[in-house]
Amino acid sequence: NNNWFSLEDTFENSATVQHILARQGHLELLKAVLKDQRALKATHPNAAQKKENKENAVFVVDDNNQTPLHYACSGGQTTVSDYLLNFFDELPVDNFGSTVGHVSS
Repeated sequence: NNNWFSLEDTFENSATVQHILARQGHLELLKAVLKDQRALKATHPNAAQKKENKENAVFVVDDNNQTPLHYACSGGQTTVSDYLLNFFDELPVDNFGSTVGHVSS
């Protein structure tokens, strides 16, 4: 029995390590995971594949179609949110029709 997890593990609502780190505000750890995930080509089955020129791990979604950016905003993590916003051409919308602006308020 150990407490280790892998980058392929998912949590409640199929959230990934990226989601959890974003919500908790761990920017440097998130950057390290994203760098590693670029090499792995994002292993989560829901990873967005349409952004060929961008890192898929940034666009990974949970069961509610929420990205790590949604999680950072809902957790009040402005530094992480600002970092992740740089990857998006448009604000992502979840299954409830909420953008990151909605979940942060």
